This record gives sequence, C-alpha cells and structure tokens, in this order.
Amino acid sequence: MYLSFRWILTVLLLLVNCLSWAQSETKVFKTPLGDLTKYQFTVTGTPPDANKTQTSQQRMFFLLKNPEGNSEVIWQDTQNQKIFVSKFNTNLSSIQTIPLPNMANTILLAATNDAVGNYYYITYQTFSNDDTNDLIFLSKASSNGTLLKKQVQKSDQKNLDIFHISSYGGTLQYQNGYLLFIMERIMNQSSDGLNHQGGIAVAFDPTTLSVIRNFGQTSGHSFDNFLTQSQDGNFVAIDLGDNYPRGIHLHKFSKESINSKVIYTFKTEHGTEAGGYDGSKTYPLYAEISSPSQKYYKWSNDNQTYTELGGIVETNDGYCVIFAGEPDPNSKSLNSSRIGEANKDPRNIGFIKVRKDFETVSAPSWNVVPKEIILSKGISEKGGFYTFGGEWTPQANEGVTWLTGYTNAKTENAKFIKTASLPDGNILILFGTGSKSSWDNSNFGYSPYMLSLQSNGSINIPEYSLPAELKLNRRDEILVINNQVLIVQGNAPNHSLELFALDLSGQASTETSAPEITLEGDFNSLQGVMHPFSCYCGNGGRLTLSDGTKKFICFPDQIPAPDCQRIKVTGKYVRRAVSAKPSNPCPEGERKFFEATSYICQ
Repeated sequence: MYLSFRWILTVLLLLVNCLSWAQSETKVFKTPLGDLTKYQFTVTGTPPDANKTQTSQQRMFFLLKNPEGNSEVIWQDTQNQKIFVSKFNTNLSSIQTIPLPNMANTILLAATNDAVGNYYYITYQTFSNDDTNDLIFLSKASSNGTLLKKQVQKSDQKNLDIFHISSYGGTLQYQNGYLLFIMERIMNQSSDGLNHQGGIAVAFDPTTLSVIRNFGQTSGHSFDNFLTQSQDGNFVAIDLGDNYPRGIHLHKFSKESINSKVIYTFKTEHGTEAGGYDGSKTYPLYAEISSPSQKYYKWSNDNQTYTELGGIVETNDGYCVIFAGEPDPNSKSLNSSRIGEANKDPRNIGFIKVRKDFETVSAPSWNVVPKEIILSKGISEKGGFYTFGGEWTPQANEGVTWLTGYTNAKTENAKFIKTASLPDGNILILFGTGSKSSWDNSNFGYSPYMLSLQSNGSINIPEYSLPAELKLNRRDEILVINNQVLIVQGNAPNHSLELFALDLSGQASTETSAPEITLEGDFNSLQGVMHPFSCYCGNGGRLTLSDGTKKFICFPDQIPAPDCQRIKVTGKYVRRAVSAKPSNPCPEGERKFFEATSYICQ
C-alpha cells in the first residue's frame, strides 16, 4: 500500500503544529514576594518579540486559565499571521501548541475563552485602498482548535461604526453567558466630513456571535482601555478619554446596561496664539498659567491625556484603580501651567478606590469627580480648562494617592503597568520606568519594578527592582493562577515563549477580619537558626510575653528585625502555606503567626 507524498506531508505538518516541547531554560530571581522563575519554551513559529513590542497599543499575548486549571496563551505568528494557542502543563515543565483557524492577512486583535474551553477571537483585515472599511471577524473554536463558527461583524455607521482599527487595541472577555468587547477605533465619516475617533463597547452572544447590545461610544477620543470580570457575574472597565469626557472613565456593564463615571481628570495644554485654531476669533490671555517666557490663551485643543492606564482590582467594598499620571511638585494633576519641555512632570503611579454603587451619585459636571463615590484618602483638588470654543469646563479630583515619587521627567516615568489581586487580599503592581513617551520603542532606559499595597492604598512592599530581561509591554496583562503570577513575552530570534512565574506559595494570608493588635515582650531572633519556623519566615523569631506565653513573630523584609531585647510590636495574625519542592527542604504545611507592621524598642 502506497501513501501519497501530499498526505504524508499534511500529517507531518499537523504533528509539528501540535507538538509538545519541554522548557529549555530556567532562571530564578529572588523577590520580596517569592521566587521569580523564568522558563523558555521553543514553539513552532515566530512570536512577537519582547524587544520590539513594548510600546504597542495592541496586545501581543492573551494569557488565559483553562477548564483544567492550567494556563495557556493565544498569540499570532509575526511572519505568516497564523494564530496559536500554547498550553502549559501544571508544573510548567512542558508546553503544547495548537493552531487556531485564521484567514490570511488578518490581524489578531483580542481573544479569550469560556468555562468549557472554547476560544473566541476577534481578527481584522485592512486594505490598501484607504477608502475601504476594515473587515472585522469574530471566530469561535473548540478546545482542540476546530472552527465552530465565524461571523463577519457589520462595521457601518448604524452598527459598530468602525472605519479603521489602525494601531488601536481591544479587549475581549467572557462571563455568565455573554462576551464583552471594548476597543478604540476610527469611525466612519460623519456629517462634518471627518472620521472621528472614540471607544466602543459591545456585548456578543457566544453561540451565534451576533451583537446582543451595542453600548456605543465609551469616550471620545479614547486612547487606552482595560476590561475585567466583576464579582457580580458581569464586567467593569476603564477607558481613557481626552475630551468627552477628559479623564479616566469607569464603566460598569451588565448584558443590557452600562453605568459610567469619571474618576480622575488631568491638566490641559491651552492655545499659544490669541487668534485660536484658525484665527477667526480672538481669545483673552490666560494669565493664571502664563509666564514671561510662555503665554497661553483661553482656548484649547489638547488631545494628550498625560496618563496611562494600569488596571482595576475589585475588593468586597470597591474598585481599586491603578494608573500613571503627571502630578506637579505639590501632587496636583490639574495644574495646566505644567506643560511643555521646560515644565513637564514625571509620570508616577496613582491609586483611587471607588465605591461599587458609584452610579447612584450624580456628578455636578462631567469632569468633576464626586467626593461621595471615592473611598480612598488622598489629594483633593479643583480646577478646569477652556474648551475649543473658549467655554470654561470645571474639573475636580478626589482621594488620589501617589504610590511613587519620581522627580526626573527625562528618565523616571512609570509605564507599562500591570495589576493583580493576590491571595492575601493585597494588590501587586508590576511596572517599568524610562522616558515618558509611550511611543518611544528605542533605548528609553527601561527598568522593571514591582510593589505591593493594601486595598486602602497603603504600601506594604515598596518598589523593588526586577531583572531587566523581564520586558513588560504597554498592553499585555498578567495572570494569577495556581499560586503564581504569570507574565509571558516572546523571543522571536529563538522562536520561543518566555514565561516568568512569581511564586506565591509562601505568601501569608491575613485572618478574616483579623484586628491589628499590639504585643509586648522579650524578643529572641531566629535568623540564621535551623528552626521549623524559618520555613515560613526568614526575618523573625519568638516573642515571650509577660505571662510566659511564646509567640512566633515575623517582620516583612522592609522592616529590619529588632536588635533590642524588649519590644512593643503592632501587627496582625496571619496564616502562611508552604508547598513542598525538590529544591526546598521545608515540608508542606501551614502555620499561624504574628506578622508585624511596626515596633519600638523599650
């Protein structure tokens, strides 16, 4: 019996596409939260390269949790536009990559999966004729990569109103029986002859892939977005508007409704010519922000936002929003004199906490943040700007906390922010620093960092330097799964995926509603001592109370252990689990102990 060469070749190609590869490289870096391990996996194809995609507005990798509880990532080959799913096994020792059906010359825009493992992904095709609308496709494939359905989405003005996607990004999520998609796009030509730009949000049916609800414009213009699942089975999102409104716009979605509110707003560059944009009207001097070397007038047309979105972390009582902004030396964001090379401020990481029922509170004006919706304690300020037509628009911020304090606007700017909720209820922030421009893909002095904070904005792990080979980019998100934080990036020259895994197995979990208390006694350090407690804390010891009771006590890495005997220490009782590992002599177990937040010697 003879087999055709074509048949043999087809089988071989399928085998290569679905091949499992063992990880070929492992590096371990120490952090205050746990070990950060770098894995490298060879894949079939050429993934987006981390050194070339850091500033892209579109996402490169879509990290997901599959029904088996393991991680997987959807990505597109940069050479032939094939789309792949790479599936990691439980202990991250191997990877299996399968293709997803895709038309030639189409670009991957967004992807997600559902609770049974089906994949949903949005792709688009552009044409050399600039007068032709982009083609938008929503596809559904099974967990083994079989195409189940594909639907062309109507992009005319009465439907999604997408003329060109250009370089803008989008996010797709599934929950509770529907898909939600949010993106920025260039719209079809309007009655004024212009193609305007703005954000849009759309709910899709996961079976028919048809539109359930077009929520319309989210912000205009819109230059960034973040979408995540909410605890009530729906979604919460933010996008970044420059005018309608001018600020970070928080959205709460259900399948049929949207509620929105501005939660942070920023400065505005005003006109430098009295004659306005076209000289048809004379505007008065804006003396309050002018200087002898630079005069400004009472009109503006500022498309800059001086802001980069991070993410949303939902807690039981609110939404914690993380972002980068440009506070002046007095921590104010509405100082419109801080514009231009001579006066620009560095970008720092900001924190705001918003109550969940924010839609029940009315705002006096679009760009005024109501004090009643803000739970965080921080900077409050009032200001405003003059519009394109010279009308005054009031602005106000409430409860803004700045988590970093960078002062050099040329080299110290927070960017590429990633956020995650940790098992102990704290919030992890990963970010980079470098030159201010989000579009600068050259040598901008990039350095990656991490920090951790409580849900009230109090920092518990200050910014900590991470290895430079971790190339955070602007839009990709991180994933918390199996007691690890995962970050993925591509290495195109080596045809490999690089997976960074931050181990959280040694992280303490605060006792539910545990109060902060103060203990007093004699402290005996266990640093350098072979003791079972060392498996749970490397910076601690025993505290003997006045009644002879002994308490194990741990000091976080940022608090040096006492060098005195008698101490008064404040903190909470926590639990910490330890997983058994071949490289770790500590047995698997869990222990309750006292974790200090401060102490004084007596």
